[in-house]
Amino acid sequence: MAFDKRALVLPAGTRFEERTVVGKGDFILGNHVRSEFGLSTDGRIFGGQGAEVQGDVTAEGEVRFDQSTHIEGNVTSRSNVYLGERCFIKGDLSLEGDLDVGDDVRIGGQLKAKGWVNKRNPIPLVVYILLYLLELLRLGKSEEVDNILKELEEADDVEIAVDEVFLFIPDGSTLGLQKSEIKGGLHAGEDCRILGNFHVKGDGYVGDRCTLYGALRVDGDLELRPDSEVQGSIKATGKVTVGEGCNVLGDLEADTVEMYQSATVDGKIVAEHGVKFRTEAQERVKKAAQEKADEVQQGKAADLVDLLG
Repeated sequence: MAFDKRALVLPAGTRFEERTVVGKGDFILGNHVRSEFGLSTDGRIFGGQGAEVQGDVTAEGEVRFDQSTHIEGNVTSRSNVYLGERCFIKGDLSLEGDLDVGDDVRIGGQLKAKGWVNKRNPIPLVVYILLYLLELLRLGKSEEVDNILKELEEADDVEIAVDEVFLFIPDGSTLGLQKSEIKGGLHAGEDCRILGNFHVKGDGYVGDRCTLYGALRVDGDLELRPDSEVQGSIKATGKVTVGEGCNVLGDLEADTVEMYQSATVDGKIVAEHGVKFRTEAQERVKKAAQEKADEVQQGKAADLVDLLG
């Protein structure tokens, strides 16, 4: 899957429990994301600027929150925790590593840290750098000033590698107990359990054996992979593909609908440009033809390499 920073990405096996999203790998919240669920993972958790979590945050790895994040519950980490300026944690903060905090960070409950606690105070450093640069300019050393500014810019571009398995919530999106609004697409891996009504402003993909307990509205195309289930209505502006053994427990409305004979829709099907039915036998023939074409293409490529070699 090509990563799209505008799409909600749910890795395989993600579970929406009553008040908490539980999964594997890194959890990444974009800027100004609002999650009415708590978060729990065996990886790390990253929160963007102005993010809000209305529940507990639990991670086996590091926890990093940018400035002005707001956590309504407790924060627990078995590693290090980094909190930006003006972060607020309403509950307890417990960590087994080091704590690094910015200015004006507030913790409503108890602080339990086994490692070092470091409070950053960036203002004096900024003032010192500014005075130093002004003095260099006064001495006519503009080239040295340019070099320092370049080094500072490169220092700000330090990247943190994200795990191959990750959950991502795009900027400005809401993950709600009753209603979720995603400022982009949706890509749910296999065996996910998802709660709530979703409005996805992009294309949607729901993996094999997923269950969505709610309605799904998609501003684009939607693909339901085999044995997935939506316990609510579906409305899409584009094409909806209902895979083998899928169940839709509600109405289905789209521009076009393509569904397998083993799939079921309990409600009405409304498709402006028609409904097309497919069989598993047709899919097997199509897959075999594609595999044969790939083999022929690989054979031609190998012959070409031998010819050129």
